[in-house]
Amino acid sequence: MIVGDGRAMRRAVSFLLLLLVAAPATARERIGQYAGWGAFRDEEPARCFAIARPLWRKKHDPSFADITATPGGGPRQFHVRLSRTPRVGEPVTLAIGDRQFTLLVRGSDAWGRNAREDGRIIAAARGGKQMVVTARRTNGRRFRDFYALAGAASAIDAVTVACLQPRR
Repeated sequence: MIVGDGRAMRRAVSFLLLLLVAAPATARERIGQYAGWGAFRDEEPARCFAIARPLWRKKHDPSFADITATPGGGPRQFHVRLSRTPRVGEPVTLAIGDRQFTLLVRGSDAWGRNAREDGRIIAAARGGKQMVVTARRTNGRRFRDFYALAGAASAIDAVTVACLQPRR
């Protein structure tokens, strides 16, 4: 089992802080930091989300995973921005422990296939230690993005609660 080291954690925290700085102060509210997962709330569009970066990434790598909740306890959605664009027609899989999911892909983004699948992914992430997203690039080579799930359950809970509460 692969776990994050101190450098990976510092990079994840740095990225999450960059998200805060890049957004207007009135648009994004930081809910909290939970190990490698950050929790945020946006005004427009109204949503709350837990977000993490992969354990290992190259400079300027845009990849991340997030779980979004909508106000009023609406549906939650799993999304991942891949580190590379997969080959068209190739499956993108997500593994959490012994659970495997095939994701829907559009460009460099992938999602659960439907609300029920999102729920299964989120439940697995809450109890897992690591998730791995696997795909093939256009050149046929396989790539993997590894995410630590330490703090994911707390971040998911925080965004769920934050989106149930009215905006102050």
